[in-house]
Amino acid sequence: MLLVATVILASCFLTAKLWKRLAKYVMDLFTMRNIIGPAQLPLVGNAHQFEYGGAAFYRQIMEFGRQYQDHPMFRIWVGIYPIVVLQKAKSVESILSSSKHITKAFQYDFLHTWLGTGLLTSAGEKWHSRRKMLTPAFHFSILQDFCPVFSEQSRVLLQVLDDQLNADGQAELDIFPYMGRCALDIICETAMGCQVHAQTEQNSEYVASVANMSEIVMRRLKNPLYYSESLFARSRLSAEQNACLGVMHAFTTGVIAERRADFAAMSEEERRDQMAIRRRRKRLTFLDLLLFESETGAKLTDSDIREEVDTFMFEGHDTTAAAMTWCLFLLGRHPDVQAEVHKEIDAIWEEGRLSPEGHLTSECLNQLSLLDRCVKEALRIYPSVPFFGREAAEDIEVDGYTITAGTTVLALATQLHRDPEYFPEPEKFNPDRFLPEAVRGRNPYAYVPFSAGPRNCIGAKFAQLEEKAVLCWFLRHYDVTSLQTEEEVDPAGELILRPAHGIRLRVQRRNV
Repeated sequence: MLLVATVILASCFLTAKLWKRLAKYVMDLFTMRNIIGPAQLPLVGNAHQFEYGGAAFYRQIMEFGRQYQDHPMFRIWVGIYPIVVLQKAKSVESILSSSKHITKAFQYDFLHTWLGTGLLTSAGEKWHSRRKMLTPAFHFSILQDFCPVFSEQSRVLLQVLDDQLNADGQAELDIFPYMGRCALDIICETAMGCQVHAQTEQNSEYVASVANMSEIVMRRLKNPLYYSESLFARSRLSAEQNACLGVMHAFTTGVIAERRADFAAMSEEERRDQMAIRRRRKRLTFLDLLLFESETGAKLTDSDIREEVDTFMFEGHDTTAAAMTWCLFLLGRHPDVQAEVHKEIDAIWEEGRLSPEGHLTSECLNQLSLLDRCVKEALRIYPSVPFFGREAAEDIEVDGYTITAGTTVLALATQLHRDPEYFPEPEKFNPDRFLPEAVRGRNPYAYVPFSAGPRNCIGAKFAQLEEKAVLCWFLRHYDVTSLQTEEEVDPAGELILRPAHGIRLRVQRRNV
């Protein structure tokens, strides 16, 4: 009898919840009826129209952007869930600059099994306290310590590439996986203080699991059936996800345990002295700083620490690899610009500006103004993160349109960065768009490769230093020629804007 009553109550609860969701769906349809978008089917929305390959889906979203380019926004429906896509600077500013609408869109919940509720996915007071706690980890003095890692792993990249060259000092290859493995080596060493040797030992289970997990999350995003945790849990995709999570969490948990043991071996006085910790190591890692914070400030469990380390790994790996790859592709398409970049880089060696140990310093990297502009222009055309999602905390008016509370709002960076009001001839590669006089007066929300506002990317300066360092070493030693045109490369707009079929370059050793 008790079982029957329980089943009836559960059914009533689920039925009430469903009716509540359907009532909101009807209200959303009515309230946002004036926002333009493709025709949708009742309850299905536009889900039946979505392309499921990453490259095809990206082309589709970009086509929607072009179709509605005269409008500040458009909407699509994934089943009964509305998504409003913003593509004009003023519209984007109204969301990203707000301290109210800082909760990430519910689709980010799909990352919880991997990243927990770390800085990327948390909300409310937890996000505020974690952001405040983690900000010192990206202070300039800390970033300077990472520059030797950038140089050391870049030299490994050069050795790996040299092994691919023929007798003429030349090779034709897909550069993206090389950049991905280099970025992974860098992020593992700077985040956790461990070396995974991704560049030299390519059969790493951890490396494969990181790549597979990103694909799994993207497949969930495009299938409304997988929005249900119970349905997803019964899918083959869930089993694949669990296998990846087992590998990744075991790896980071093991590293944290080792570091905890190191800390336990210190005296209490040493554990509370950041300089003492630094003296025991070549440099402080992100994990060291979290453990230090756990001793001196907020008490962090191993689970708390793991979710922040995993978040840093996720956000700082593929994003930088993609940025460096797209930059090399564009320089390979514009040999005149590449020649000027070579001159700027060569001057560092010719003028003896490397550190005594032969590393690029932050001072060196900050002097590479042309390379800096090239990276920024590459991120304009091919932003590593093609869209940023927020959840509307309440009904909000944007450019005369009402967006209802709970709606997923996306800032479409790929379309925003092509607004001719701010970027004339938007498909043209022109690094001079980022000269100081060109940037002055431009709406800061017209260009958001690292998001913007209170939830901007905390690691933006780290990423920019890393990208310039690796590219500097690469271009000091190689000329590149792109073997594909802009029309032939196929960007895949998944979590990261990747080249779907790679970036083929002809790499030629320079006589330096």
